[in-house]
Amino acid sequence: MDNPTHYRSIIGALQYLTMSRPDIAFSVNKLSQYMQAPTSEHWGACKRLLRYLAGSIGHGLVFKSTNRLDIQGYTDANWAGCFDDRKSTSEYCIFFGGNLISWCSKKQTIVARSSTESEYRALALATAEIIWIQSLLTEICIHTPSPPIIWCGNLGAVSLASNPVFHARTKHIEVDLHFVRDGVIAKQLYIRYVETENQIVDLFTKPLPAMPFQFLHNKLTSGLHQCHLRGAIGIENG
Repeated sequence: MDNPTHYRSIIGALQYLTMSRPDIAFSVNKLSQYMQAPTSEHWGACKRLLRYLAGSIGHGLVFKSTNRLDIQGYTDANWAGCFDDRKSTSEYCIFFGGNLISWCSKKQTIVARSSTESEYRALALATAEIIWIQSLLTEICIHTPSPPIIWCGNLGAVSLASNPVFHARTKHIEVDLHFVRDGVIAKQLYIRYVETENQIVDLFTKPLPAMPFQFLHNKLTSGLHQCHLRGAIGIENG
């Protein structure tokens, strides 16, 4: 581009917009990776995103009053999804009382050697966020009645978080990520499996066709739905 500053200023503004429009988190994440030397192709994708926002200017988050004080999170990863460097993208969304309060779509800093590793890194990222949310709620004298539940779309990562045995295939995963397992063993956290079609954070993982995008968008912005209970598998310590 002749004037990359224009592209950078728009992407910077869109990064602030993701604070109230989580449906554009993946697109903004992707476009932000080319801030140094954007091309006309990136500028075209940016304008497409702006057209989408112009057509959905009335959309936003809906917060509903509720008596529930539970914390539930969804986590997923797009293993080797970046064709430039084969790094994965971690994403999560956290619900408190059925209302979306935190979300993230972030590129991982290293190349994951397996889908389980990439999913486990995303799981650790979501766990750290939930721990921070719990500490914040404790400071303002709000206590959750039950341990948080994280819904993960990878059975390998769910099993890895619950099984205290180190396997040969997981030796390359840093030990500092295993604090997730400590929380599960102490029954301070539950990790459960959710089917792919009900995995809300797929919206943050990859570009989706119109119908799946709208389906997940409605679930993300209208509060936590109980669709994940169908076919869900709970895996706990022991």
